[in-house]
Amino acid sequence: MRIIILMTLLAFLASCGGTKKLARENNGNATSSKKYDESFDPSTLNDDDIIIARAPRARETEEGESVKKKESAPSGETRYREVNGFQVQIFVTKDLERATLVREEARELFSDLGYATYLTFESNLYKVRVGDAVTREEAEKIKDEARDRNYREAFIVRAKVRVPLAEGN
Repeated sequence: MRIIILMTLLAFLASCGGTKKLARENNGNATSSKKYDESFDPSTLNDDDIIIARAPRARETEEGESVKKKESAPSGETRYREVNGFQVQIFVTKDLERATLVREEARELFSDLGYATYLTFESNLYKVRVGDAVTREEAEKIKDEARDRNYREAFIVRAKVRVPLAEGN
């Protein structure tokens, strides 16, 4: 039985080795077959119609600027840091235009309270969120305000929120 298994294994290995030799013989000599064609030069292509757009930012402020960190804020402006906190999600859609309209509407509705509005893209959905609450109680107040302003489906989500830095920092 061992001899039969050994003979089968040797026959299999011999057939595998013969395939490479046959492939080399079909291509002429072994040095002429290359793995890669190195004659291609992408700089010679005329692809002016291809435009690579900048990826959307995960979260933007009311002014459309990215969230500023402590190191990047110029002197004279309010500096912020990101901490774990809560926001109130008021709308979700797959349509960017609809999400943008809802965000603008929410910005106007919540401007008197001073709440920031955010448009985020996660899990193939555009989400409109309001407020930066460090505690759950603050988030509950924002949620109640949102529901009073006809966002009946508003709910609290965990998020990174912006908190102003103290003057000494």
